Amino acid sequence: MKNRSFFNSRSFKYGSMSVLITALVIAAIIVFNVIFSALGAKYGWYMDLTREQIYTLSDTCVELLDETFEKVDAEREEPVKVKIKFCDLEDNLMANTTQRYVLMTAKELAQEFPDKVEIEYVNIWENPTAVEPYKTSAVSKIFSSNIIIESGSEYRVYSIDKFYLTNANSTTPWAYFGEKRFASAILAVTQAEAPIAAVLSGHRENFANSSLIEVLDLAGYKVIEVKDLVNEELPENCRLIVCYNPTSDFMDAGSIADEKNSEIKVLESFLADNNHSFMVFMNPSSPRLPVLEGYLELWGVSFMRKQVDKNLYHSYTVKDSSNALTGDGLTFISEYETLGLGASITKDLRSTSVPRKVIFKNAMPIEIAPEYDIRYAEENGISLKYGFKAIGSGAEREIYHIFKGSQKAVGMLNGTEALKSTATEKLGLMTISRQSRLVQEDNIGFSHADLSSYVIACGSTDFVSEAILNSATYGNSEFLLNLFYETGKENIPASLPITPFSDTTIDTLTVDRANAYTLMLTAIPAVIVFGLGIFVIVRRKHS
Repeated sequence: MKNRSFFNSRSFKYGSMSVLITALVIAAIIVFNVIFSALGAKYGWYMDLTREQIYTLSDTCVELLDETFEKVDAEREEPVKVKIKFCDLEDNLMANTTQRYVLMTAKELAQEFPDKVEIEYVNIWENPTAVEPYKTSAVSKIFSSNIIIESGSEYRVYSIDKFYLTNANSTTPWAYFGEKRFASAILAVTQAEAPIAAVLSGHRENFANSSLIEVLDLAGYKVIEVKDLVNEELPENCRLIVCYNPTSDFMDAGSIADEKNSEIKVLESFLADNNHSFMVFMNPSSPRLPVLEGYLELWGVSFMRKQVDKNLYHSYTVKDSSNALTGDGLTFISEYETLGLGASITKDLRSTSVPRKVIFKNAMPIEIAPEYDIRYAEENGISLKYGFKAIGSGAEREIYHIFKGSQKAVGMLNGTEALKSTATEKLGLMTISRQSRLVQEDNIGFSHADLSSYVIACGSTDFVSEAILNSATYGNSEFLLNLFYETGKENIPASLPITPFSDTTIDTLTVDRANAYTLMLTAIPAVIVFGLGIFVIVRRKHS
């Protein structure tokens, strides 16, 4: 018998081949994973496996930024570039859930616009001087959780919490709106002239409403404070003036010689320009201001008060027990106007399967000023009441309700019911007035052009309170974004979605999904190896 060594035996040859093939397959899988992970990190190959698709960019966002970059490039000599600077290392950001979502949205932006958006990581602990240029009186210290969006000399600094929505008196976020925040910031730093919203403070407004400022910032406005309309010149690109609960009256000209001291004249001149707006918030506790309210009546706005003496007025307060959220009936869900200009602003909020609830609290009703002609329009059997007034020189003004109380709402006066609503006459809560003009084109004749100015009046200062604007349930903040877009026609991210979390915690991946992907990644290599083993066995039998 021929003595054959073990190394020349059939079992060793084919057994070794099986082991070798298995080892090579495992090695190949490991090498593939290493290469794929490296390429994924370099080129941003990530999948959004969150339940709500949290950091994935919407088509609306991509289209908005695409149009913005194209417009800005056409206006500049050099292509626009945007830097998103994170004040920490990438590994640290990825290890923190709240920061990781923001980082992933930034990565999606950089991947979608590789020639426009660039991400940088700055270790501010080792290199604190790198963020010194971004410190201002408003931002005196830069933290590792801060994010800087910069283009040219313009920049915005945000803390991580500005990419999330939280309810009042809570630190737990209920929604993520990273793409809306990034889009708003990118528009703000790239536009040659970002629109300005001037918040008045010279009438003892005591304005400390950070939530309204936040919405204005989110809408793409640069917010400034103006104390004196007469002596402070409004910037050329100021598009909106906000007056929040004034307690002292505006200055007006007592004579022709005093016209230069008239705030009303400045305000009227401001609104004479294209697409400029004035927004005023008052409530039942606001004192009657004859000059301001007299001017608002020229726009058809009349806050409802009862005169009880020569200079003494009592304000009505709306109570709507049928839609109340509180026992006193003073905090309630409003009704949308469904026709006319007011309805066009709320169309998106009303078009969802469950329309967003817009809340009013401690509201003073608003009616159409007596000097306006009352007109009616009808559509699908529904009658719309609005006010109209021609003011000469081819201009006209119209006033429409945006929100009203229900037909069961009443106007309270000193604790008693003094006004009652009906199905056709409901108490107004917020109105919008529009001044349209006729312009002459090419010496041919007159035709309508979009040269509109707006006055928006709200009978509730609590409409923009922190508790209401930051609520997960109410649609007040979404309404304001739509309002600013419709009246300003600025390129703002009003329509970008807010992504609510399905629960009160931020999760990255559900247990079911994690188990499914673990099973899949475990099974696929095993199946491949098993298939190769079968192939070897079959080949060996037929060799």
